[in-house]
Parts: sequence; C-alpha cells; structure tokens
Amino acid sequence: MNALAKITAQHESDPWFRVAILSSVHDSPAQFFKLLLTQKGALDNADFLSQLASLIGGKHDPREIGPFLSSLPSMKQPEAGLSGLAKGMKLAGVKSLRVPGAEGVLKRFLDSPSEPVQKAAWETARYLELRALVQKAAVDALASDLVTNKRVNAIGLLRGGPYSSVAPTLRKILESHPATELQVATLDSLATFDDPAIGPILLSYFKGLSPEARKRAIDALVQRRERVPFLIKALEEQTVELSAIDTPVRARLLEDSEPGIAQRANRLFQNPSGDRTRLIDSYRDVLKTAGDRERGKKVFEDKCAKCHMQRRQGGRVGPDLSGVSNKTKEELLTSILNPSYAIEPRFVNYLVRTKDGSLHDGIIANETPGAITLRGGSEDGDEAILRENIAEIRASSISLMPDDLEKSMTHQGLADVISYLRGEP
Repeated sequence: MNALAKITAQHESDPWFRVAILSSVHDSPAQFFKLLLTQKGALDNADFLSQLASLIGGKHDPREIGPFLSSLPSMKQPEAGLSGLAKGMKLAGVKSLRVPGAEGVLKRFLDSPSEPVQKAAWETARYLELRALVQKAAVDALASDLVTNKRVNAIGLLRGGPYSSVAPTLRKILESHPATELQVATLDSLATFDDPAIGPILLSYFKGLSPEARKRAIDALVQRRERVPFLIKALEEQTVELSAIDTPVRARLLEDSEPGIAQRANRLFQNPSGDRTRLIDSYRDVLKTAGDRERGKKVFEDKCAKCHMQRRQGGRVGPDLSGVSNKTKEELLTSILNPSYAIEPRFVNYLVRTKDGSLHDGIIANETPGAITLRGGSEDGDEAILRENIAEIRASSISLMPDDLEKSMTHQGLADVISYLRGEP
C-alpha cells in the first residue's frame, strides 16, 4: 500500500491510474487516505479525492469518517472530499449516522465564505446525526426572510433528525404554500423517512403542490412498497386524478409484483372516464374518414388556437402542438374528446382562494418565492398573487380544454382537424 501511495502522488491526474489505484484499495480506503496524507500533493486532485471519499462514505464506519472529516480543512479543495463522502453515504443508504466530532467540523464548513464548500457540507450533513445543527436548520427552514437556497439546504439537513421532531417543521413549510424549490426539498426530506405516516401525509398536501412537486410526491409514493396502496386508494377515490400519473408510473403500477395492486391499477387505467370512453367509441368512424387538411386548419384556428397558440399577452395556456404530428389518429381522437385523461403537468389548472375570499384559477405561468402568476384562457393577461395572501391552492382534475368540443364539430370536422394536426397531405 505504501508503494501505491507513492504512485498516486505521481499519477493522480491520470484517470486510468486512478481507477487502478482505487480498485486496489477498495476494501481499505480510510487506511490508504492516511498514507496519502504523508505524501505531498497526493490529495490535490479534486476528482481523486472525491472518488476516494466516496469509498470511505460507502463503508460508513464512524471510526473512519471522523478522522477523514477532521483532515479536510487542510485540503486545497475540501468540497471535493465532502461531496464524495456524501455520495458514498447516499449509495449505502446511510441515515442519521453518529460520528464523533463531525458536528464541529461541519459547522466550520457551513460557515465558510465559499458557496461550493457550504453546499457540499450541507449535502454531507444530511446523512449524519447532528442535533444542534438540526435544531438550527428547523429555524432556518421556516425563516421566510432567508434566501431560498439557504432554506432548501436547511430543509435537506432535517433528514438527519428524528422524524417525530422534524415532521411538524416539514408540514408547516408545505402549509405555507411555498415556492416550488421549497416544496420539492420538503417532499424529498419527508420521503427519506420510513415512518408509516409518510404516505398519507404526502397525499394530504397533493392538491396544493406545484406541477413539479406533484410529480416528486408521486415518485416518493411509488418508491416504497408500503406507500403504493395509499396511492392506489387515492386514485380509486379520485383524490388524486388519473391524469397526474405519467406513463412510467402507470407501467410500474400495472406491472406491480403484488397481484392485488396490479389488478386495481388495471381497473383504473383500462377504464378511464366511462362516459367519455363510450363517446370516443361512438366516434371511431372518424379514424377511417378521410380528412381535409385545409378545412381542419380553419376549424383549429376557430376552436383551438386561442389556447394552443402564443397569445398577445402572456404565453400559451395549452401545450405546444408543434410535435403532435407524431401521434396516431387514435391518440389524437382521445386527447380531443377526453382531454382530462392525460393533462401535461405544466398545464394543470389550479384553483386559488385568497384570504379575502376571492377565487382565481389558471395554470401556474410563473412563480417566485413571494408570488405565483396564474394564466387563464382569456386575453386579459396574467394575474400575480402574493403567497402571503393565499388561503388555499389546489390542482384541478379537470383540463382547461373543454370536454364537449364534439358538440361544435361534426364527425367530418373532427377528421379534418386530425388531418391538419398530423400534417397529412
């Protein structure tokens, strides 16, 4: 191992040498690290330090991690060692590891003027038991006057505390209708706990989450076996709309190893919106009807362009259809006649009640830590609402696209529109 240490000092910048060396010390990375401390310049390469730290983190031995952390302040790029350590602990599934002396070292890094060092320290802290830092993080996570990235870091650190202590803080954050970054960070932290209450908690806030956060919540629900039944039940009771489940998650539920889950998922996804399904069946002759592209263009401009084309004020309130020509006729028929079956996350309609009792709705066109901007179907422009004025926000399961377009289109007209959308000659 002494010979390897000398070779490392000479060739640490060579990626092939690094692979060979790290493979050789895979079982004893901490001991090798100690040897490298005696070799001048052997730990100057950030990539090598990060990869070696990842091996140490993967072994998650407090007796090895403690000395490693204590040595990082003397490194040229301590953030490389911290990020590698965090990566290794993440891969090993480490939670609340108690490492003597770690809290003091990490506090120094968290107070560093270097943002990369701070970020790497926050990431490492998530996997360790750091009681004093968790208490401070609980305060920072709720501090509305703190910049968003610092609150996100604090929320991430709450993973290192016991669930019973940090859960009230995480729930308060979600109840405050925060910006998407804070919602996502809170959901990610909640999802790391294995408490049986996590599934119901994620679902209880689902309607009020932003599109990105809703997807994160769904992912958290299907990532753990014990949470899947809660999601299936919510879909059956329509507290979570079928349109919120994207294709990969649907496939996972339909192919679940537990027969009962797969059967329930099959009933849900194979029989959506019964009345609409019957309506679609009654229009299947459209699939064999020759359409006229030019007539379809006129119908589209009259019935659809208002939402799907760029507006004079603000942007679209419906998806850009520029790539829709790749869809089959049957897919387009379903999308037109049953628009609520699959709503693109960015175009979910939100219902907002402000503290003065006013009601607002529209897609979330933009958001900042202090406000959200709703975009409706009219030409009146976008509407900004301060977060501090929001009493309730929830996603609608109904598409902004009307369900009854067939009432204003003949079978031939629908065939014409499909021909136009597919770019048929």
